[in-house]
Amino acid sequence: MPEFKERETEGKREKKEELAPYLKEAKKRKKWMAELKDDEIPNVEALGRQIIEEAKNKEAANKKKKTAV
Repeated sequence: MPEFKERETEGKREKKEELAPYLKEAKKRKKWMAELKDDEIPNVEALGRQIIEEAKNKEAANKKKKTAV
């Protein structure tokens, strides 16, 4: 319904204007983290790859158990 959309848009605008001074002050107080250098960024293995590797390791361990018996 167009009249509700119009009011919703107006309400969002009013709320944004009302909160603007508080957001501005909060951003002034914010302590920003220093940007990381390339060598400081940790390497992270994708979860999917971790799952595949674990499955391969379990499969290999099961084969060893079967051949040992």
